[in-house]
Amino acid sequence: MLNLYNELKEVRERCVKSFLDVIIASILANKPSWGYEIIANIHEKLHILLSPGAIYPVLYSMERKGLIVKHNGDGVRKRFYEITEEGRRWLREMLSASRYVYGIPTVFAIRDKKILEKKIYPQKLGEISVLLSLEPLEK
Repeated sequence: MLNLYNELKEVRERCVKSFLDVIIASILANKPSWGYEIIANIHEKLHILLSPGAIYPVLYSMERKGLIVKHNGDGVRKRFYEITEEGRRWLREMLSASRYVYGIPTVFAIRDKKILEKKIYPQKLGEISVLLSLEPLEK
């Protein structure tokens, strides 16, 4: 059986990897940054060390979608990334919708009260079930 620290670490790592674009946009909304600085920022705040191979494909994808722009820095290889207005709008929408995200893993378990054992907030179950077109649980 996994201990609580390992369980939380795994969940945190999965969340970071799943929402890496939102995390990067949040970082860039504060100030333009380069890839290594983004990696260091995530490591400092979330204690998860990502490789450049995890960050740069996401940056490239966000750039193609018009969410960020790349600027050449003073060095040959250092490139700064900056969030665009479209990226700021997208980030606001994603952050607004994020209040429902924590309940998604429980969607298939919400019918089984033994699985839940009151580990998620009951007031959110109704919102999650409505969002995903499920009937709300009885109180």
